Amino acid sequence: MVDLARALLEQQVRNLNPDTRLIIAHPNWSAPHVLLHMLLEESRTAYVRFDDTRLDSHRLANVVMELIQDQVAEGISATRFVILDECDRLEAETLEGLITVLLGEADDLRVVVFSRTFPHVIRKNDHLRSLAQLLPVDPRLMLHDYLHMESPNTLLEVHALGSGQVLVDGRPILIWDGELPRNLFFYLVDRGMTTRNQIFEAFWPDLSVKEATNVFHVTKRKISEILGVDLTSYWSGYYRISPDIDLSYDVALFSELAQESAVASDPRAVQLLREAGWLYNGRFLATLSHIRWVAERQTELSQVYAEALVSLGKLLEQSGRGYEALFCYTRALSTNRHREDLAGSIMRLYESMGLYDDALTIYTAVKQEIETLLGISPAGWLQELARDIKQKVAVTVEQQQ
Repeated sequence: MVDLARALLEQQVRNLNPDTRLIIAHPNWSAPHVLLHMLLEESRTAYVRFDDTRLDSHRLANVVMELIQDQVAEGISATRFVILDECDRLEAETLEGLITVLLGEADDLRVVVFSRTFPHVIRKNDHLRSLAQLLPVDPRLMLHDYLHMESPNTLLEVHALGSGQVLVDGRPILIWDGELPRNLFFYLVDRGMTTRNQIFEAFWPDLSVKEATNVFHVTKRKISEILGVDLTSYWSGYYRISPDIDLSYDVALFSELAQESAVASDPRAVQLLREAGWLYNGRFLATLSHIRWVAERQTELSQVYAEALVSLGKLLEQSGRGYEALFCYTRALSTNRHREDLAGSIMRLYESMGLYDDALTIYTAVKQEIETLLGISPAGWLQELARDIKQKVAVTVEQQQ
């Protein structure tokens, strides 16, 4: 989905405020290299990557100035961009001071910050914040603008597609004080609205109601302490996400995009499906497959993802983009290795490209999967397609001789 990332970035770079002098690469963006390569292609760009350092901001600024001089002969006065990479290795105050010094050296200089975590020190500095812009920003892709959070509510970002990551107002939660608070947190977020009995059935089916109630309330209180805000409120028999929280949940956004694409025009559907694919960073809570409710959601969401890939593949194939369609079909087949319709689509595309051996390799793999899993042979039409391709291979070999 690099094309999606590049298109989003290029659009926002074009619309960049002329007064913006401090650019921050969004730490939750999975393709920061797109921005980095774009900047390195520009002339008069200097690049600085930090190792662990305890230099104060002024001494560090002198070192950075020397590095800039080595890369741009005329020095910082002629430099257009200064890229500061791995800034999370610096102390917050050191980074703040360094940026202030650099921006004071030249009026048309732009400083670009790459960091694995958002540098909140910039948000707290009114002057730097007025000069800064986060790139790219798109709440639908869970790229929130931490510089300008106007809601009084707590922003809770939950990335459950993959290993699972949680951020509160842009700060990652790294310590959960055990597996139970983390697992219950994801359950409550994923359900959105649930009863006490449903919770007890999922987590403590063998405990008495009294025992389960005690464990639940202790764990729920621990979650609130970790987040710094109550996750849920109780009303009319249901636990719901607290009204004091603005929840941004990748599973919900992914599902909404997939559903919206089903009724959209073809060009719009392609865009929506690409965005859905961008959000799908792996199986739902991939490290928790041993938990029943997680395993059920993994199956459900992987099927939604596969169908989204198939739909995108069909739209791309219809518009003549066979190689892109092939990529979608192949990824969809990897989630359900015995799907004959996908195997057929892939084989026909390979056939149209003259890649007969690749088509037959797909057939052999799917045939083995069907025979092993279901104990039957592939559908007759798929066998016939394979025979036709084998015949073309034979004709090609004969012509070459």
